[in-house]
Amino acid sequence: MAKDDKQKDSRVKYMVISVIIAIIIWALVSYSTGPSISKIFHNLPVNYNGTGELNKNGLVLMRSPLPDLSVKISGKRTDLITALDNVLIDVDLSDITEAGTYELVGTVRLPSSKLSVEKVNFASVPVRIENIRENTIPLNIRIGNYDKKLIRSEPEFSEVILSGAESELSQVSYAYVDVLFNGAPEDGEMTLPIRFADSKGNDIRLPETVRCRTTHVKVTNTVYDAVTLPVELDTSRITSQGYHFEHSSIKIEPERVTVGVLPDHTINHVTALVETAESGKPVKCRLQEAEGLYIPESAGYVSATLDLYTSTE
Repeated sequence: MAKDDKQKDSRVKYMVISVIIAIIIWALVSYSTGPSISKIFHNLPVNYNGTGELNKNGLVLMRSPLPDLSVKISGKRTDLITALDNVLIDVDLSDITEAGTYELVGTVRLPSSKLSVEKVNFASVPVRIENIRENTIPLNIRIGNYDKKLIRSEPEFSEVILSGAESELSQVSYAYVDVLFNGAPEDGEMTLPIRFADSKGNDIRLPETVRCRTTHVKVTNTVYDAVTLPVELDTSRITSQGYHFEHSSIKIEPERVTVGVLPDHTINHVTALVETAESGKPVKCRLQEAEGLYIPESAGYVSATLDLYTSTE
């Protein structure tokens, strides 16, 4: 009797399992071979054809926000699921020959012939085209601070050329490189990547359409000892014009400047050239380079005031 009950229970279990398997198979078959359904795909990505021809004509496509490009597509559920990330809008740019704003026809590209377009919910695709321009910007050098040392860094070129859409070129104010040493600074050459900044000095990446002809620059570095020296005036230019002055009346601001001096050179002062004569008024005087001397940009000038008179006076 117990044996018959076990056989009966086993048959029931098999029947239950068979029913479950049958339901699963039926569901899978119904899912894949069932009737077609429709689905609306929103914000479809756009594939632009002909950008190469556009660039050859001195034009560039500006990427800008698009309206909701939606399409109603019908097909089997499984095919629609597969198509989720593969439906595109093709737009042809090859006929455009000048800058402007256009409304172009968009063609829906489906990933499978099993799908069909039921309805296109947009009339056209807006496209903005700009002329490609070139712009030359300065290349600046940024040098780290090093104790008792000044570095003169000379790049192989002082400007870089950018090309791109005019509206995006204006976002880039200048290029720069960072001169940094691991440890004590040394004389020699280094090749550095070029970076970019806006008008406020903030680091930026180049906008999408903008390209730089060069990505790196070679920089030659010379290391100087940082020395604070007194300033002396070269008044030969104004005295040759007949002006005289009392040496006790000279006022220089600042009287001492920090400059770079090569280790094997001895320099006792820095000379500032007085180029204009204005009695009693401060004039801007440029510090003069000399052998073994480096005048950093931050210390390029001093202000000098002299009480001048002529021979007749």
